[in-house]
Amino acid sequence: MLNDYIVEYIYIIDDLIKNKSFYKAAKENIAIDKDYVEYLLSRNTLFRDGKNKLKLWKQLNLTVTEEGRLTSKITLNGVRTHVVVFNMQNYKLLKEIQEETIHK
Repeated sequence: MLNDYIVEYIYIIDDLIKNKSFYKAAKENIAIDKDYVEYLLSRNTLFRDGKNKLKLWKQLNLTVTEEGRLTSKITLNGVRTHVVVFNMQNYKLLKEIQEETIHK
């Protein structure tokens, strides 16, 4: 079951990178509007809803959040916006492991 969460995490980031649908964040991380991430996560509620998936990702250090929140705030065009910031170091590691597993 944990594998399902990781696969979904990788799939979402792969899609964001492919479509260039993200904002650059600190330390090479990428950010996406919180509502859009929740929409993507709600499309597959077989094992958990979107908010609970964000909680798990936070616990696994797959996202970068403000203390006590599931999101971060950034300023875009002078407006403070809630975003989900993806930890790209962990994404790259998980992607590498996934690729190794596929090619075995």
